[in-house]
Amino acid sequence: SGPSPQASEAPPPATKGSGSAALVFVLWNTMMGSTLLVMPSCFRESGWLLGLVLAVLCAGVSQYTCGVVLLHGMRLPDPQAEVADLAHAYLGRYGWGATLFASVGVCFGAACAMHGYLATSLNDLLVDSREQGGLGLASAWTSLS
Repeated sequence: SGPSPQASEAPPPATKGSGSAALVFVLWNTMMGSTLLVMPSCFRESGWLLGLVLAVLCAGVSQYTCGVVLLHGMRLPDPQAEVADLAHAYLGRYGWGATLFASVGVCFGAACAMHGYLATSLNDLLVDSREQGGLGLASAWTSLS
């Protein structure tokens, strides 16, 4: 008996650079990381009930969107198709451009939100006294001058 058909097939050629899957995971890590850091602050500001309602609402919208993308994405002939390709297939060139613009906007928004959160947190950490959970560096600097 000869080798199985799967054993005689050559592996797919290696591609240089990162593919779409790598980009998706980078974006996912960016959004999940910033969300996990900001979530306690959001619940503190909005309250438990409103925070929970908004979190469940956002989860439902995300689940519906993923379902629509998967349903229509399976109909595309290219198995390597991305969300922008799906938008191009159903919405044309403007849908493709809007999808890419929205992706850049999400990255920019996450960066701005993270910057705002870290700037506020770092300021509170440096200015608040040790009794308030900070480092108390502001009082140390004012006593030196």
